Amino acid sequence: MRRRLLKEFLRGGLVAAGISLTPAIAPDAYAQVTRDTQIDIDQQRSDALSIDRSGNTFRQRSLLPAQQLIAKGVSLSEAPKPYELTILTPFTYVSPVVGAGRPRQDDGHATPELKFRVTEQRGPFTLSAIGDVKSDRYVTRPEVDSDQLQFSLRCAYQVSTAASLYTSYTPILTFAPDFDQLQRTFHDVTAGVLLQQKGVHDSPLDVSVDVSGVRRFADPAASTSEALSFKLGLIYHFGAHWLASLDSSVTPRWYDEKVKGQFREDIKVLEILTIAWFPAPLQQPKTREVMVALQFLFARNYSTVATASFTQFDVGPSLKITWHW
Repeated sequence: MRRRLLKEFLRGGLVAAGISLTPAIAPDAYAQVTRDTQIDIDQQRSDALSIDRSGNTFRQRSLLPAQQLIAKGVSLSEAPKPYELTILTPFTYVSPVVGAGRPRQDDGHATPELKFRVTEQRGPFTLSAIGDVKSDRYVTRPEVDSDQLQFSLRCAYQVSTAASLYTSYTPILTFAPDFDQLQRTFHDVTAGVLLQQKGVHDSPLDVSVDVSGVRRFADPAASTSEALSFKLGLIYHFGAHWLASLDSSVTPRWYDEKVKGQFREDIKVLEILTIAWFPAPLQQPKTREVMVALQFLFARNYSTVATASFTQFDVGPSLKITWHW
């Protein structure tokens, strides 16, 4: 039986204050109960960094048809193309490193990433296949270093010019550094609705709402879970070459397995502010886009498992280069 989310939110607050409501788990299991949450945070941070000059993230470009974006005022040269290759090179200061054991420490964090997307439009349906390769490296905490492969198949149905229904299947494989050994595997099955309004009241403000449910099948099984995700995106355009985006999300998650006789339940609150600059001399409107960004991230995870509750800050610059054709 599911507990009410408000009750778990309050319980998580007590845990954060140092009042443990459940027995602490063994130290060697600490990385396991926090690392899956960190993977989810890094995914959302990466998507926020993949924003393009018209204000669409990599995720939105795989769900919204080009015709829909053109109808909202996006020029044909800026509308998403069928093929896209993106390189991301973020380097941030993270406080603290999650999943590295106790005591928690701050560190530098680099996550170079290569993404490839293929999109096909069939009537009201948008079909996408995505491949993603990423390295996760810390300056002084090599025990947390990892590499990741991710694939995704997505299908979106355009309900109106402002709404799309979508479903996706996303396997995520995490390895020891240099892809030496497979550490964990996720299989995420997602269904949701994406609402997007560009130029609210003829202003430079774009608003999007993304509500979805996900079932995660995992190995190790301790990460098998289901979640609801509520996301609000705000984008403000400062002329043709600057924009700022604020991504806010709340994600309650319920795990299948018990920890010390109690089912684990989490609520993750995430705020991501991205300030992006698209330098005019480096742009090739029909084939290439270059972005320099500064990103600020705040994450708070409330959990019925004391060691899975944490607060994290992350700040740093990033360079993004995208080729599309």
